[in-house]
Amino acid sequence: NRDVISGNGNANANANAGGAKGINLFMIYTSWCGHSKKALPDFDKLINDYDGKTMNGYLLNIKKYDADENKAIAKKYGVRGFPSYVCEITQNGKPKGDVINVNTRSYDGLLNFLKNNAQ
Repeated sequence: NRDVISGNGNANANANAGGAKGINLFMIYTSWCGHSKKALPDFDKLINDYDGKTMNGYLLNIKKYDADENKAIAKKYGVRGFPSYVCEITQNGKPKGDVINVNTRSYDGLLNFLKNNAQ
């Protein structure tokens, strides 16, 4: 797993050029959680379809993190249940504004969330 959160990692390198805007969407899960296991296929499809692509001028950075392997990420976002989805809108690779908690788990719901925030 790559821990790219702060904007100084490879996944955000392209977002740093020319004042680009981006959306970081992260799923924080555990391998032992039934809800996480059920939600992973839709999120994996979202990663395959949209990670690294641009939507309305926003570079999409879509990643998943196992909280047991990435305890710092779960702590950073105050995760209390699994799976949790968090989103940051970025400018020049740095978050602007507050972290958004995402309250949908389905592929269509997550895609609609991205479309609504890439404006």
